[in-house]
Amino acid sequence: MTTLIAQGPVDVNVRGLLDRLQARADNAYCDYIGLCRRDECLGWEAKVEKQIFGEAELKAHKDAAEKLGRHRALQEAANLLHELLTPNAQLQGPGGSLPGPAASDS
Repeated sequence: MTTLIAQGPVDVNVRGLLDRLQARADNAYCDYIGLCRRDECLGWEAKVEKQIFGEAELKAHKDAAEKLGRHRALQEAANLLHELLTPNAQLQGPGGSLPGPAASDS
């Protein structure tokens, strides 16, 4: 079984890293929301009403998708780090199962 128990300066540094990752994930999500509120990035109803979908609209959707992808990647990294720092958190072995004692070991 692989377990991470962070203590001392390592714990402080890793927790600082977790805080920075979470802040960046939150900022990327806020940027995404901001882009989605712009006219160029509104849904298909707005596009049909205005009868416009050009370069600016395509770029706005690409930018929004990039921000959402950035948020998801940073959030996943922050979640994994948080999992490692949580008491009793264990890393899973191959195949997704937690390694444990064999029945014959008892």
